[in-house]
Amino acid sequence: MNMSMTNISNNIAAPSHITSLQTSGILVAQRIRTTTGNVKDHEASAKLCAEAGAEVGAADVTKHLLSGPEFKALKAMTSAVRNGMVQFCFRWSDDWWYVPMTRYAAYCTWEAEMIKLFNERKEAFKAAYTSMRSDAAFRLGDMFKAEEYPDPEEVCQNFSIRALRADVPSGDFRVQIAQDLADDLRKHYVNQTADVVSGMIAAQRTQLIGVMESLAHTCGTDVKENKKGETVVVRRKLHESTLNKALEMIDTFRSFNPAGDQQLEDIRTSLEMALSGVTIDKLRESDSVRSHVEQEVTSILDKFRI
Repeated sequence: MNMSMTNISNNIAAPSHITSLQTSGILVAQRIRTTTGNVKDHEASAKLCAEAGAEVGAADVTKHLLSGPEFKALKAMTSAVRNGMVQFCFRWSDDWWYVPMTRYAAYCTWEAEMIKLFNERKEAFKAAYTSMRSDAAFRLGDMFKAEEYPDPEEVCQNFSIRALRADVPSGDFRVQIAQDLADDLRKHYVNQTADVVSGMIAAQRTQLIGVMESLAHTCGTDVKENKKGETVVVRRKLHESTLNKALEMIDTFRSFNPAGDQQLEDIRTSLEMALSGVTIDKLRESDSVRSHVEQEVTSILDKFRI
């Protein structure tokens, strides 16, 4: 199943491939800034070490200044955004993600929802902050220090979200620099892009495998024993989101296959044929349609030894 890095590098080295990456998508990022709300209490740390007969610095006491559902919900936005980026995009670098243009509209809608939700949770946190500070006086006991709790406006500066965009580098090195430096730069760029595209291919395959496994499973049945002690065949629960996700990948990967990976395209077209004319209503109403989809999708997984 693995494409050799040599083949990927050859494809990437071609100018047409670099142009394809540049015109088929855009780089995006969401910069989230939050705080753990934790601080080291030097006095309590020293006291703990003294009481234990340990050297100073042998142990630290960390105070959790902030608590409550509003604070936890705001902190949770970091993982919520990260999970969404994985759903819509492909990793480009540590800070940037590549989103195909076929997913860009959906990504922008999701991004706007995340920013709106982040700001709503920030306002909820701000409204609850005074109460959190009062509760902390009891919760922390002698470790409470009023100076560690600035006013709400200052605290809220620790929380922010910003959406970013950037063009995909074209790889055009026709600039007035020494030729040997240009060659080194191009070699570095090609190698770097090879790693990116290799990761994209792996991610696309993983996404397809995941949705096919889920689809085949939900179209199946379970044999159970009812309350009367009778053996019955029970349909597994179908999720419309699973079918929609499969159809979205079929459409997206039709036009977005950066390295021209043939196996990825074969899997995609096979899944497209298996789901031709299939709707969630047909799956829910017809046992024959469910059985057909389960068998076809399982066959695809077996065929490609996935």
